[in-house]
Amino acid sequence: MRSLLALLSLMLVAGSLAYAQSAEDLVKVDLVSSVKSIEGGKPFDVAVRYRIAPEWHLYWINPGDSGIPPKLKWQLPSGFVAGEPRFPVPKKFKSEGDIWNYGYSEELILLVSITPPTTFSGTASLQLDTSYLVCKEACLPGKANVKTELQAGSGEKNDTESFGLWLARLPVTTVTPTTVAAEQNDGKIDQIHVTFVVTLPRNTKDPEFFPGPSDTVSFKDIKVDDSGEIQFSVVPLNKTSKLDETVMGILAYTDASNIRRGLELKTHLNVDAGK
Repeated sequence: MRSLLALLSLMLVAGSLAYAQSAEDLVKVDLVSSVKSIEGGKPFDVAVRYRIAPEWHLYWINPGDSGIPPKLKWQLPSGFVAGEPRFPVPKKFKSEGDIWNYGYSEELILLVSITPPTTFSGTASLQLDTSYLVCKEACLPGKANVKTELQAGSGEKNDTESFGLWLARLPVTTVTPTTVAAEQNDGKIDQIHVTFVVTLPRNTKDPEFFPGPSDTVSFKDIKVDDSGEIQFSVVPLNKTSKLDETVMGILAYTDASNIRRGLELKTHLNVDAGK
């Protein structure tokens, strides 16, 4: 409820500013392909690049206390398939009213894997409709339609330096020791305490944990020590005697090269208060 009220408040303020500027003035969107030409049957990446005006931001898959992440809708030639967008490691923003959000300033790169059909010739037009919410003190909804065209060919790489940097900013899925302890009351689950034991690379700094989105639980009491160990609790949004849920989050850190990186952590919670 807090998230919804906070977002509505920001949107009301946005209405008074809409005459002065639009979201499309604040966010410029384009597509960058990882290949110069398409080789049949060989997947390639397309970067959806959002260039964001100073002091404004877009949102991660879990926007925090308020916000909406960007949405993508592809229009592809027959036989082409787009994967789910891969979001880079986010950062935190604090707004008035002690509202915390997770997202991106200056630039957001969403990487999407495109798989062409095995046999392909001619030209492929890759078109994208994207909607987003860009915020500062106020929030403005925006949208863009962008496209790129690629010819059939050998799949020669394009802009490898930029794609190398963008790939480095994606969280890496990892498996780590986890402990889970549940608190119960009158046959219902009050909360579940979770600990991830993570070993970070040497000479890292500024570790932070970003809880992933969930429709069934909320996160509370998040603690991260310098070694990377993470402790938090999850609370069912509705009183329940059984919880069967996978929760995820990102452990972000700055490496020795001053690059912000992240580890994607998951654990399966299977708690039955009746047993």
